[in-house]
Amino acid sequence: MLHGATGIEDMGQAFGATLTAREVDWLCRNEWARTAEDICWRRSKLGLRMSAAEIEDLQTYFLRQPG
Repeated sequence: MLHGATGIEDMGQAFGATLTAREVDWLCRNEWARTAEDICWRRSKLGLRMSAAEIEDLQTYFLRQPG
């Protein structure tokens, strides 16, 4: 997941609670995550540290992805 990353700026959009776009993409490819709820509550408990607006931003990110 970190291959080629040299700093936090290489991790893409930050959603909150240290979750970044690169991590979300990895979870989609390797863990078959399909929704913000899936990541925030089923595959982690990051939802405990994220605001409703941050989770909504994450869901919007999912909706913009192809496929």
